[in-house]
Amino acid sequence: MDIISTIADVLLSCSRSKKNRTAERPAANAPEPPTTNTSSSSPSSSSNTNSTTTTSLDPSLSSSASLLSSLFPTLSQSPGPSGGSSDQASSSTSAGESAHSKKSKLDVERILRILQAGQTPSTSSASSDPSASLLQQLPPELLAGGLEGEENPLGSFLTKDAIRMLMPTLQEVNHKFNVEKQLHALNATAAMAKIMPKTLPPGTDTTEEDELEEDLLDEEEEDTIEYKFTPRPVFIATICQVCKNPLKSFVHCERCKMVSYCGEEHRRTDQPAHRELCAVLCEVAGNRGGHIYQLARKLNVPEYRNLRVHTLNQIELTLKRPMQAYEREIVLFPRICLTPECREWRQELLTECTDCRQVSYCADNPAHLPASHRRWCKAYLLFQKLILRQRILGRIEPVLPSRILSKPAPLPANIDEAFKQLYKNSTVPRDECVYAVLSQIATAPLSALYAYQQTGLPFGSTFTIHLVGAELQFEGDTLDKWEAFFLHLVPEVAVLRVVFVGPELNVENLPIDVISRIRMCRTCRLKCRVVAFDFQCRTMYHDYRHSSRYQRPNLICFFNPGLHRTTGFAGQDSWPVTIRAATEAGCPMLVTAYTELESPLDLDRLQRESTRALQVVQPPTVNPYGSKRPDRNFISDDTAPMIFKNYYYFIVK
Repeated sequence: MDIISTIADVLLSCSRSKKNRTAERPAANAPEPPTTNTSSSSPSSSSNTNSTTTTSLDPSLSSSASLLSSLFPTLSQSPGPSGGSSDQASSSTSAGESAHSKKSKLDVERILRILQAGQTPSTSSASSDPSASLLQQLPPELLAGGLEGEENPLGSFLTKDAIRMLMPTLQEVNHKFNVEKQLHALNATAAMAKIMPKTLPPGTDTTEEDELEEDLLDEEEEDTIEYKFTPRPVFIATICQVCKNPLKSFVHCERCKMVSYCGEEHRRTDQPAHRELCAVLCEVAGNRGGHIYQLARKLNVPEYRNLRVHTLNQIELTLKRPMQAYEREIVLFPRICLTPECREWRQELLTECTDCRQVSYCADNPAHLPASHRRWCKAYLLFQKLILRQRILGRIEPVLPSRILSKPAPLPANIDEAFKQLYKNSTVPRDECVYAVLSQIATAPLSALYAYQQTGLPFGSTFTIHLVGAELQFEGDTLDKWEAFFLHLVPEVAVLRVVFVGPELNVENLPIDVISRIRMCRTCRLKCRVVAFDFQCRTMYHDYRHSSRYQRPNLICFFNPGLHRTTGFAGQDSWPVTIRAATEAGCPMLVTAYTELESPLDLDRLQRESTRALQVVQPPTVNPYGSKRPDRNFISDDTAPMIFKNYYYFIVK
């Protein structure tokens, strides 16, 4: 269409140019302007003068003609008709000129319509040549040269041959232009669809098309930045440190014997990053007889755990810097025999479980692989799959459900049934890695909602949740989960307030005021429903409780706090004063734990430190809305080597 528009500008400017030339035509004896060897179609200034280029031509005319000449160089070589009609044109009256200009303009507009109509190739055999059908529709005066000469500066190339040459080029240019426009539109749509919910089952208040259309047309949308936790590098002793593939044959670091690779090439690749830690490991190993855990077989379970912690502290003092997470895992989860009485460290004497390939034992003694490992074998395997998947594809981002309940309803019996309900008539994630990540995202809001429903208390139009000891990597990861898994499921609530409080909250110094703004779905915007986030960073809960920023909660959540431990943040036990501040609110409290062992201990500590008598609504039990994403356990690895967030829970009020 750009080329056709250019032709239109040139042709329609003919009448304007003619008027200008008539008014400003130089006298026969006037000085002749510099001549240029242009196309023979250039009009003459008068019958008594030589062919010259007049300075009064419309600039758009000359530029457009130059463009067409550069696109179709053969047009300038086409033999044009005689220019004898210029004498007739110059002797016409102004009224005649006006009438003839109108006729020429109508003819030009007809030509443009024919050109535009000829862009779409016909499928019939009779119209296989667009230029042939075009010639049949052209005005006779055009084919006879009626628009030539002074009245039409382009008349010399509007011939049959010129039009045949022009049409395929126009079609090709316009086809490419339209394809680029379509690709641009598709890219814009895909970019928008990537960040918008894709699963909108029938029976809800919105459809996917409505959601996308509304967001594309919403010009008042504020810019939002969504915080999403990026998976960090993870160390597993039985996979290659570089490519993260499971190892069948081990190429160990020749010095420390703590890191393994799939081949010599990857060992050399990792040496620059591993060299500093390797030197310190070798120094510690030299003081212990050759390997840092050479004497571990003489220790019981608590002593072996303390030895690993002591080794971490010793290495950090030597390095004079904090160790990275994967470096700490090299020390905490080494490749040694699983049996406490053995703990063989010589790498050539060890083998692995044939299923998960992560638990090592003595190759000459299969009994050193205990039968209790069967309970955790699948979790080990899934953990390794997640690490490898994230190493290759990056962060796993499941699509959150968009179903909105219109009537109050209790949650199903467990998280599996809840997903089936929320993804009704759609595709529930079946990939085990995606499913595990989805459960990790959903466990916090669904556990909070499930716990409050168990109390039997009513919901108000505004509902406030306090998250004590919160971390961005868990409670704050994918903030729109609080809309999808809480607000959408409680139609009574119009405003959901989520307050994050913790001394380790946002140690990364992220722009909280920016990442705390999420874009609500179309239905929530129309109904003025909102999720409001309040981040009390690097703040103890008891300090927040007595500050002017305090908002009275409807529910207080302690997600995996470890209340029973006496060594809390910065090595100090701050739980007693925090528990007293929380119980003063007089609202229900949900406390979760990683393991079955921790949950009863947390309940006992909560009851002892509380300022009032607590009613146990739900005693410690398995949380039906716990996460299904496994992680390794260091604190109690002898009883539960793999842990899950919010695995156990209890409720008090």
